[in-house]
Amino acid sequence: MLALCLVPSSVYAAGGESGWGWLETAGRWVNLAVLFGLIFYFVRQPMKKFFSNRRKEIQAELSAAKKAQAEAEAQLEQVQAKLAGLDQELALLKAQAEAEGEQERKRLLAEAEAEGAKIIAAARREIDGLTKTAQQDLREYAVKLSVDLARERISKEMDSDAEGHIIDRFIVKMKSDSGGES
Repeated sequence: MLALCLVPSSVYAAGGESGWGWLETAGRWVNLAVLFGLIFYFVRQPMKKFFSNRRKEIQAELSAAKKAQAEAEAQLEQVQAKLAGLDQELALLKAQAEAEGEQERKRLLAEAEAEGAKIIAAARREIDGLTKTAQQDLREYAVKLSVDLARERISKEMDSDAEGHIIDRFIVKMKSDSGGES
């Protein structure tokens, strides 16, 4: 290439003229055209491949970016749907918690009432037992008091004649009960 660029100047230098002529200008333009032609010839295929590959890479990146954008939009829609349903879900959870709390309160109240009923029943049984024991003690005391009062009365009213009369009656009664077998 260098040789082609130098050919017009060597031809001009051989002519012996000094200055810039049209032939030298045309030669330089031809040299420039030849230089660009050679560069174009040798660089055309690698540049074609480079730009073709670069176009494919850019298209692949654009495709991947569109796909990523679509996925991101789908995820955004899912998140927005979840956020929209979050208020309803929270309200539902709150309602469930309140219902469970009410059920637990009712269960505890029922257990407390059942336990209270058991305690009342046990207290009644104990009171009944104490009442029966007190009544029995009262009867025994009344019997003892009656016996003591009767003994005291009998001892005041009883004299030897009354004693004899009672003994005689007892003997008569015994005889009549045994059927007169003496």
